[in-house]
Amino acid sequence: MEQIKSKDLLDILVETYISKVTAAGQLTLPKEMRKHLRLKKGGEYVEVAAVGQAAVIRRLRPDDDEVFREIRRDLKKSGLTRKRMRELLDEVRTEVWERRYGKLLR
Repeated sequence: MEQIKSKDLLDILVETYISKVTAAGQLTLPKEMRKHLRLKKGGEYVEVAAVGQAAVIRRLRPDDDEVFREIRRDLKKSGLTRKRMRELLDEVRTEVWERRYGKLLR
């Protein structure tokens, strides 16, 4: 297998690893990274955030999992659909945008 090396400055600052994205959009975290994040096989969740041109991955702590389950349970009970949630989020985003930048357009 061909050795691929990052030419990024990030390589100098922290230890980096190369992974390949599959046709299905999946990415395998290298063993060293899974060990560092203390990820166990099967069923664990990670949080992924885009920061500029980088992706930040962090392990969800067990208490995060419980909070996640509670939120899911409460949402199910409320009857709030994904479609309605998206609509509400769009409304709030528009409201916030108007408050912040609306004055500039007038």
